Amino acid sequence: MISSSLETAIHDAQTKNDELKKATATEFPEKAKRVRDAAKVVHGALVELQSIPWILVKYYIALQLANDRVIAGLKPAGQTYTDAETIPVKEALDEFQAAAKQLKEMEAVFSSARTAEPLLSKTGRHRVGWAAAGLFGLGALAATGGTVKLWPACTTLAYWCAFASFALAAVWVVAYFTVRRPSVPSVGTAKTGLGLQYLVFGGMAFLVLGLLVAGVLTGGLLEFLSSIPGARGLITFLIAIGTIAIAVILTLASVIMEASDTDALKERLSKGKEILTVLVGVLGTIVGFYFASNPEGSVAGKMTVAIVDAPKSVEAGADFNVVAMTTGGELPYDSTPIITVGKGAEGEGSVNEQGVIKVKFKVSADVKPGALPFVVGLRDKSGKTATSKSEINVVAKK
Repeated sequence: MISSSLETAIHDAQTKNDELKKATATEFPEKAKRVRDAAKVVHGALVELQSIPWILVKYYIALQLANDRVIAGLKPAGQTYTDAETIPVKEALDEFQAAAKQLKEMEAVFSSARTAEPLLSKTGRHRVGWAAAGLFGLGALAATGGTVKLWPACTTLAYWCAFASFALAAVWVVAYFTVRRPSVPSVGTAKTGLGLQYLVFGGMAFLVLGLLVAGVLTGGLLEFLSSIPGARGLITFLIAIGTIAIAVILTLASVIMEASDTDALKERLSKGKEILTVLVGVLGTIVGFYFASNPEGSVAGKMTVAIVDAPKSVEAGADFNVVAMTTGGELPYDSTPIITVGKGAEGEGSVNEQGVIKVKFKVSADVKPGALPFVVGLRDKSGKTATSKSEINVVAKK
């Protein structure tokens, strides 16, 4: 919060700033000296600060930058100003006034939020944390009772405990990052995004954990992951999204991000590129596998039936067997094969789990000698069909 010494220094500087803004060019040298002295007092009060709430750090920094600009725009004592030279000084004074006003407004908002001081204290956060952990444990026990004993009341209790524990966990995160941060020795070295990034990533982690717990309790997640296509799709989605996100972050960081320490920025970007390289390799392997095994996009993935064993000829009135193999398609296959045969013959057969088709054809005794066409095939789980056509030479019965 604003200390009494800093508040007094800001008020004194604002008063002298108002006098200088109204001064003419001839009055500027004398009143500019007073403004410079007041600005140095403000600068000293800012540097002496030992603790700044992280929410207000950027407003303190804005005030310091504006104050430094006022000092830099003023000439040494005794020098005169032209009308043109007073313009940038007055602009710096306006910037300081606006920064001071914004800091006081945000400080007032933050002071109102600190009515929950017992919650924001270390003891209050510990109580909230233990309450969240207790509710989570109770929810886990209730979920076990609802799953094993099939008690509906336990399932309902598990849901409520899970929601309550995640709500308290969110309160704990907000309370932790709202308290004063004693690690800010001066405004010039403050990192405004330090607490915010942990708050964002912590919220994302709690969200993912909540979704996982909800999925396990409902059984939908386990059922989804039990299917091979579902698990593959989820893994591909996570790796693809993670790779794209890291690539976008690195691109924006290299183009937009500003840093006073260029070497540190290069080192961070280099580490990010190493992680991206690994993920790109994994993603490339997955994408290559899908393109190579896509049933709709490549020949290797299509369902085909090939006849592997069939006689070249058969006597009229005799039987013959045909064996065909199936590749591709979606398991399991239909156990009843597709059979089509020319006039004067009939066939029946079966399909095993591996897609091996076995068909026995019976040729009538009155079939005329010559080529007898036949077709064997099957259907997969999705309803798609695949067939193979061939023919056998019928010879007269001896």
